[in-house]
Amino acid sequence: MNVNVVYYIYIYLIKLIYVNSFLKSYTKYKRAYTASNLSEVIALFVLFLLALLIAAGEYIYFMSKLDSQRRTILLLTKQNEKLRRKASKESVTFSTVNINYSEPSYRSGYTTDNSYVFLSPLENSPMVYQCIKSIKVSILDKAEVLNKYWYLVSIPSTNKNIIKGWMKESDIKFIVDEAFTNG
Repeated sequence: MNVNVVYYIYIYLIKLIYVNSFLKSYTKYKRAYTASNLSEVIALFVLFLLALLIAAGEYIYFMSKLDSQRRTILLLTKQNEKLRRKASKESVTFSTVNINYSEPSYRSGYTTDNSYVFLSPLENSPMVYQCIKSIKVSILDKAEVLNKYWYLVSIPSTNKNIIKGWMKESDIKFIVDEAFTNG
C-alpha cells in the first residue's frame, strides 16, 4: 500500500469519528434545549452581544482619547522646539554683568498697563508675568544693571501664590506716602 493512501484512510477515519461524536453531542444538546431554555439561551446571547458592543464602544472611545493625546503631544513638542530655536537665536551673552544693589526708596507702587515682570533684571530675561492693568506691588529690592534701575517686586495672586520678579523703573508708579524714612 502506498503511504498516501494509508494517510488518507487515517484522515477519513478521524473525520468519521469526529463527525460521529459531534452528531451524538448535538442530539444530546438538541434534546436539552426546550422552549423555556431557549429564552435563557437567547437572553445570554443578547447579553453577550451587549457586552461586546460596550467593549467595542470603550475601545473606540479610548482610542480617540489616545489619538487626541498624541496630537496634543505632537503639537506641544513642535511648539517647544520652535521656542528652543527662538531662544537660542535670541540669547545674548554678556562677558560681565555688574549688578549694584541698593535700598529701595519706596515700599510699594502700581504697575503701568501692559508691563512685564521678568525673572532677572535683564531685558532678555524670561517673562514671569504680564500686568495687563495696573496692579499694586510690594517693592522688595532695587538694582542697577547696565545703567537701568530695576525693582524686585512681589505681586499677590488670586490663587494664593505670590508672584516675584524684576520690573523696570519705568513700569512702576511709586506711592510717595509709603516711602522709607531714613532715621
